[in-house]
Amino acid sequence: MLDLKEYLKNNTYPGRFILAGCTRDNKAVLAYAIMGRSGNSRNRVFTLEDGVLETRAADESKLEDPSLIIYKAKLEEGHFTILTNGDHTETVEQAIKEQKSLEEALAIREAEPDSPNFTPRIGVLYDNEKMSYTLFILKKEEGKDVRLAYTYPAIPGYAHAIHTYKENASPLPPFEGNPLMFEIPDDAESLKNLLWSSLNEENKISLYVKVGDDEIVVNKYKEEE
Repeated sequence: MLDLKEYLKNNTYPGRFILAGCTRDNKAVLAYAIMGRSGNSRNRVFTLEDGVLETRAADESKLEDPSLIIYKAKLEEGHFTILTNGDHTETVEQAIKEQKSLEEALAIREAEPDSPNFTPRIGVLYDNEKMSYTLFILKKEEGKDVRLAYTYPAIPGYAHAIHTYKENASPLPPFEGNPLMFEIPDDAESLKNLLWSSLNEENKISLYVKVGDDEIVVNKYKEEE
């Protein structure tokens, strides 16, 4: 079993990090952290309004290209929670509305066009009725888009996680292998403290944590009024 704190401390740039699981008292757990190396990527904050988690520019005057960094990260649709690292949150939401599968939703999307990194599109679809979740990744392999999905029953006290980049390098290599499994704390504040203190100080930007009905947002930078 991997240690969540040590895993994050040993990777200075996992990129975008998504975690899904369940507390020992059977509360759904979600977390999403964003990191950045460029000025444009770092110029962001999370906002949470009416159950919708969005990224916004911390300073609008410094925003260069919003296309891949400004999006709705979390949406609720029926008994599902959708959490992703891009505007494919809305693609999955629309598929649910049309009673289509996650696979059908991902089939119409490609990895992000930010050559040479081609940042993977990652996410989780959490079924709050069945207490199960599907983590997914859409990435480039040898120039072709590969779409992988992993479904797990919620196991009390544990979570699975996936992130965009394997490690800090140039170009950035995509995440490899199956989602990782970690033991997690039982409340939002403890999980927030564990994650925020473990992410690389220079590269971390924002963090969202949800445990049951408790939601927490942490931003390194403040949104300009």
